[in-house]
Amino acid sequence: VLSGLALKKLPQGKSSTSGTDKNKSTYNNPKFVNPQSFDEAKDLLAKSRQAIIERGGLKDKYTQAELLELAAEGEIKDKYIVRILEERHLDAEDGTALGGYLGQNKNGRVTYWSTTFDQVEANDTDPRALVRSAGKNYNPLANYVMVLIDREKALAREGSYAMVPTYENLSAFAKQELKNDLPYPELIDETLTKETSERFLRDYQAMAPMSKDGAWDLDVQKDYFSATQEPRHEIEIFRNRLKLYEETGANEHYLGNGLTKNLNDSTGFAPHGVLETFSYDKNPITIKEMTNHSSEIARVIKLEPITGVDL
Repeated sequence: VLSGLALKKLPQGKSSTSGTDKNKSTYNNPKFVNPQSFDEAKDLLAKSRQAIIERGGLKDKYTQAELLELAAEGEIKDKYIVRILEERHLDAEDGTALGGYLGQNKNGRVTYWSTTFDQVEANDTDPRALVRSAGKNYNPLANYVMVLIDREKALAREGSYAMVPTYENLSAFAKQELKNDLPYPELIDETLTKETSERFLRDYQAMAPMSKDGAWDLDVQKDYFSATQEPRHEIEIFRNRLKLYEETGANEHYLGNGLTKNLNDSTGFAPHGVLETFSYDKNPITIKEMTNHSSEIARVIKLEPITGVDL
């Protein structure tokens, strides 16, 4: 089981590729950028926007092989991590400006998924590319923001942890923090596998059109599994996985290898989007507190689609 210290430090990932040169690091790649101030980060994003306009579209920053190498390292060296949110989530449910959190505040704890600045820098501040590369479905009717987070300042707070969410790491986290929340905690290891991810995506998407709540509707689950004659054990794993989604935000596109699913990819040649990180905060503070100028743990940047460029 991972200790809080291990989570906070970000556990070292294990490469599944034999013969990998351990001295080779994606962080030594000349494409890697690591701004040391919020203003420098904004300047880099502005340069990327101009490049996209001149080019007339996106260009992958890293190859798929480089992304896999970076995920296998399992180490985050970036000063800034990035959280993409719908703008409405900045405010509290009662309407208090900037009274929201980086994730859902559930019983005094917040979990959220993010990536590093280096991974999103080439996508500028266009929400279409950013949202899809992060493994989320883009809503053209929504307004989006980027929250730049000073990683070291955020993790310096007591009760704040972060990790690369591989199957192994998320499983250890669930055993440590969520065993009393899952319906079948004894099935955690079986719940977090590639095979389960494939089945969960299939079943979750199949249930979506059956009611407005889809898989979250128990009657829909009952009807669906009755029709598919799924074994009880597999149903238990599905419900465990759905609860894990609710508790951590690991959605139907979660891959378990430290990378997001690239929803911009229509060819099948670029299945991975960006490196992802998972953060867990037992003592969360609001976005207003995070963006306070005296400490400035985070800064909010409004995202705007690039006019005339089809992404």
